Parts: sequence; structure tokens; C-alpha cells
Amino acid sequence: MAVVLNAKGTSVPYFKIGKTGITLFQGGNDPHATLGYPVAEHDIWIDTNDKTVKFRTGSATWDPIADNLDDLTDVDLTGLADGNFLRYNSSTSNWEVHEVTGGLASDWGSVAENPITFDGYSGDIWTVNTGTSTAAYSQNVSIGGNLSVTGDATISGNLTFGNADTDTVALSAEIVSNIIPDADATYNLGSSTKTWDTLHVQDINISSDVNYAQGSKAIFNSALEIYNNGNNTFFDDVGAGTFFYRSGTQTFQNAAGAKTMAVMNASNSVDLNYNGSTKFQTTNTGVNVTGDVITSGTVGSSTTGAMQFPVGTTAQRPGTATSGMVRFNSETSRFEGYNGSNWINIDIPDDWGSVADTP
Repeated sequence: MAVVLNAKGTSVPYFKIGKTGITLFQGGNDPHATLGYPVAEHDIWIDTNDKTVKFRTGSATWDPIADNLDDLTDVDLTGLADGNFLRYNSSTSNWEVHEVTGGLASDWGSVAENPITFDGYSGDIWTVNTGTSTAAYSQNVSIGGNLSVTGDATISGNLTFGNADTDTVALSAEIVSNIIPDADATYNLGSSTKTWDTLHVQDINISSDVNYAQGSKAIFNSALEIYNNGNNTFFDDVGAGTFFYRSGTQTFQNAAGAKTMAVMNASNSVDLNYNGSTKFQTTNTGVNVTGDVITSGTVGSSTTGAMQFPVGTTAQRPGTATSGMVRFNSETSRFEGYNGSNWINIDIPDDWGSVADTP
């Protein structure tokens, strides 16, 4: 771990330990007498000129702790090399050479020229709490390489992943919480050019539209398919069994909702309309038809009842008659039919003597 010390935002040959603590100076010139920096009792000066460590006394002088570090009885400099630092060994009661990756700056004169650096992290000093095994830092951290975290990570604040659509996020873990957007009806899941594949969910609650691409199908249990092919819409029953269409009163209208083609009333009639007018209506006894009934086959009955013909006076005959029309004339009490040019009686009278009176 490489460590380079410097006062924040300046380039000076000293580092203050704590707001009211001692100041550590380094360099070949007297920090106070030559360079003019304020000094206080107990400050330390690493004199790179004569390679000594000096202690500021109460009489405003610098007192060398030792002419050379190796003169100290509890300092073992065996194997000392560039980039090493001294670490206290309680088992030997000595300060011993310790080597770390990167090491300290070999040129102590460069200490004042660079900000504090911890293995790729740049900025101020981190606060390490050995009791909780945590490191705290109040400013931004910039990592140029990869970040590997072993164990749990708790992040308070916003997260931004990537700065281009070529960046990716891979999740190997399972999600154990809700995924809730920051704003309602604002963000998309996928796009028109990049779609998700199969979506496996329990329930779907939709508060807006569901748009299917042309030709795409809404498939229910591989039995019912609803889709539009660009020209027509289809409801396809592709499974086994019967297609049940269930509702109360059902109304079928044109696309504009201006005209009703059919109404299926719950527990009542079924009405079929033409241009908004009911022409066919079921009743509890049969059907009512408004208008003409034209068949291309035989009209009959399988019951022992009777067929009801139109009834009316002579004046109530159809204004435009066509061949084959049959009705009961209420004035003459006779069945009559139209032969293409005239209405003629088509029944046999009860009184044959009145045959001559028939038209």
C-alpha cells in the first residue's frame, strides 16, 4: 500500500497530525528559521540534509532524537531498502523494516508534491475504526480499475451503473425485495428494439394499455389465441372443449358505437337489428319478425299447431305486391294470393253456392 502525505489543497513540506496535534516537517532547510513556517513545541522535523529526526524543544530549538536512525537501540534497519517503512514488533520490542507493495516514496522531498494516495484511491485520509473493522471517508472515491467486494455491501444514496449502452450489469444472485420505480408511468422495461424474452410472473396488474406487435398473439393456456394480422382480428379456440362466451346483457355495435347490430338481453330477448332497427326478436313463445321473410326453401312446422298468415282488409293489401304473396282478407273472410297481376281467392268456400260470387 503506497502512502504519500500532503496537506489538503497545498504543496508544503509538512503534515499536521490532527487539528491541534504535532506537525511533521521534512526537508533540508529549517522549517521555521529558514522557511518561515510556524512551529510549536513537540513538532518533528525530518532533516533530509543530515538524515536526522529532530524534536522541537520548549526553548525554541531543534534537538536531534538521534544522529542516525540506526543509533536508536530499539530500531532494527536490517534489510532496509527503498519503499520500506518501520513497524513496531511487540514480540521483539523493536522497530523493524517492513515492506509493502508500492512502499513509501523513495524521495521524501516528493511527499509535499502529491495528494494522499491509497492503492489507487486519491483524496484525503480515510478514518479506520479497528473496533468495528470499518474505514470511513467523507468525500468522493474514484476507482480506475476493478472493484471486488467480498461479503455484504450496504450503499446509502443513489446508484448509477455505466455511462454508455455498451456497459452491462450481470446479476447472478436472486432478488429478495420489490422493484419499484421512482415515478409512476415514467420508466420503461425494455424498448421497441431491445425486448425481454419470456416473462414468468404470478399475477399482472395493468393500469394502462397492452400493445402487441402486428401478428403477435395473446395466448391463454395454449387454448385461446387473440391477435390481429394487420387486416382482421381473430379469436381462435385452438384447444379442446367448448368455447363459452359469458356475460350479462351483451351489445354488439359498429366501431364508432353509433349503431347496434345485436343485443342479447340477460333472461330476455335476443334482438337482431338492421341499420339500428330491430327486425328479429326472440320471445318466450317464439320469435317476432318485422318486415319480409324471404326463403329459398320450404317453410314448415313440426308441430300440430297452426301457421299465422297476415290479416287485413282489402285496402290494407301490400302496395307493391309480388307473385306468391298470401294473406287472409278480413273483409271477405277468404284466403287470397297474388298471381303476378291480381289478387285471387285461393280457398274453397263453405257455401258452394257462393262460388259465383268469388272474384
